[in-house]
Amino acid sequence: MSLRPWLPTLVGFVLAVALGLSRLTRPEVIVGWLDPSAWDPTVLFVMIGAVSSFALVHRLARARRPNVCPTPTKKALDLRLVGGSVIFGLGWGLGGVCPGPALTSLGAGASWTPLFVASMVVGLWLGAPERWRAWGLAKEGKSRV
Repeated sequence: MSLRPWLPTLVGFVLAVALGLSRLTRPEVIVGWLDPSAWDPTVLFVMIGAVSSFALVHRLARARRPNVCPTPTKKALDLRLVGGSVIFGLGWGLGGVCPGPALTSLGAGASWTPLFVASMVVGLWLGAPERWRAWGLAKEGKSRV
């Protein structure tokens, strides 16, 4: 039996455990990271671990199969990229949660997560045609908004 079909589930499980152990599923930890008067360096160490782990795995994957991890061809910053980053950052800073920890918290039964995840799904659904057009998977002119 191959592990390949189960790999995404295994990676998701490991990520959920890591988010739970690092307390990044708790919005007050993220807000504390952004508050200079009550700064908590825990998030910094988690970020260093995440970025270094990703860099290592990405480098190994690219060396083994370059087409699996292609480098983006678009190098210029545009309004869509910057605007999306600002919206994501503001939402994360104000709410103290982003999609990964929200899904982990939903699985853990946190009371605030159903509304957050429902809102996230609506946002993804509204933005999907734009992404599909960018990827060349949808016809121009069809949008939900």
